[in-house]
Amino acid sequence: MSLNQELKSPRVLALLTPRNLIVAGFIAAAILAAGCKSAPPGEQTEYRGAPAPSAASRDRADDMTATEAAISGLNEAPAADQSAPTSQLLRPDAPMNYSVKRGDTLWDISAVFLKDPWFWPEIWQINPQVENPHLIYPGDVLSLAVGANGDAHVYISQYGGARLTPRLRSEDLDGPIDSIPFSAITAFLSKPSVLTKDQALRAPHILAFRDGHMVGGTGHEIYVRKLNAPLNQRFSVMHIGAEIRDPESNDVVGYQAAYVATAVVNSPGEVSKAILTEGAREALEGDRLISQQGETPLTFAPHAPRGELDGQIIAIADNAEQIGTYQVVVVNRGARHGLAAGAVLAVDQKGATVQDRYSKYPWNKDPVGEDVQLPYERAGTMIIFKVYDRVSYGLIVGARGPMQVADRVYNPSVGGPRNMPVSRTTSSSDSGGSAAPIVASNPDGGGTVVFYREKKLFGAAARFKVRENGVELCKLSNGTFCVVNVPAGAHDFAPEKDAKETVKLDVQAGETYFVRGTISMGFLSGRGNLASSDRGAFEGMQSDLSDNSGQDLGSGD
Repeated sequence: MSLNQELKSPRVLALLTPRNLIVAGFIAAAILAAGCKSAPPGEQTEYRGAPAPSAASRDRADDMTATEAAISGLNEAPAADQSAPTSQLLRPDAPMNYSVKRGDTLWDISAVFLKDPWFWPEIWQINPQVENPHLIYPGDVLSLAVGANGDAHVYISQYGGARLTPRLRSEDLDGPIDSIPFSAITAFLSKPSVLTKDQALRAPHILAFRDGHMVGGTGHEIYVRKLNAPLNQRFSVMHIGAEIRDPESNDVVGYQAAYVATAVVNSPGEVSKAILTEGAREALEGDRLISQQGETPLTFAPHAPRGELDGQIIAIADNAEQIGTYQVVVVNRGARHGLAAGAVLAVDQKGATVQDRYSKYPWNKDPVGEDVQLPYERAGTMIIFKVYDRVSYGLIVGARGPMQVADRVYNPSVGGPRNMPVSRTTSSSDSGGSAAPIVASNPDGGGTVVFYREKKLFGAAARFKVRENGVELCKLSNGTFCVVNVPAGAHDFAPEKDAKETVKLDVQAGETYFVRGTISMGFLSGRGNLASSDRGAFEGMQSDLSDNSGQDLGSGD
């Protein structure tokens, strides 16, 4: 029987009574009203859609979770031009609609829609009429729209079961999705194998063992001062290991740590008592107690750092030698450098040093060739999830190859090789004082280099001159800086007359570069060192430095 014949059958006609038609009309009106409520607020946009994905892409996006889809294309596309319409940020296979699944993260979803996930704030459109509009829940449907001006927006077009009404939500339903996989960092947060210097100093420690024991294990009781914890709260006992130093300043910024046992409070007080369980090694007096209760929110939005940033990986969780996806690392940049939770950093693998044995004799190898530093190569992407003053913890969310300590981290929206300008911005930043920001000003059309040295008690009496090709440029005493204008082109700056380690910069016209000086103390005297730095590190201490530009070049070394 055809469809027309079915509609003409007596059973169907019997259903099309006036009363049923009226009821159907009310239902249709209710559905349209519900659809209007889910539309994004504000100015109406002409929805033209993103470039249409292939049928295979649409089917794949429907079947995969955001994690699977994100990993399939993470870091494969070049960085987008921030000045272009935001539709150019979209992946060619970005879906028009995506249903959020349990286990998705905001990072994964960003990578489904965008070539570079750190541009999520540029396309995310919120509904201010909804409580906590930035949060996304499993079951929500995200829709993509592109306006006539080329700007793209992603918004929640349909709320899932976790949003039965904007202000009424059952407590046993799924919570909002995390920005990064919580499972990837939960072990690190409860049993941190790396501690900042401040964490280690402030953490309560084992004062003594009950019954006069020198060491402790499972079942032994310990005494702890200033624990300030309720009955039955659990702590990880961590043994402090090797120091972690900032390679630029040589300051101690943290420590490697090893899990010892779990301590459960059984008698709170000024001197608390706890019992050791789940022992992994012998506990010692002085071992630190770290709370196992997570205090790190994971609902931040992925974003590129504010301004330019150039740092290094200085430690790896669990003291691993190489880094892969979902591994926790420590970088020597923190709040004073403008980092915040959710900041996305690119990772460049440090190039190897090789010998050029063919530069002197084209027909034969030179037995001892000249050492040549190979360039840095893009190796992965990390997202910062915990920020301290001078260091931050990051999670590797994309890996093209193995990474290790000393690899470079930087703002991915800026990019560039290692020795390209690291401070192009001329806007003022918060330096903690009234010092004016350094702005490139070279009347000869070249670039500007700022050499600076932190004010420290260690090596305070030592000083050294910065030279290039034997020419003295400035003298760095303790707590000073100097601004030097140089021609555009390649430069090689040395801290000593016959220094083997120098800083090479490819200076471009109108750009400002920063080089940090330090002192390494020898048996009788100090030795100067130079290392590439950035604006954030300089301005973080500029208020404590004095300007020594062009002064005191005639005396000393």
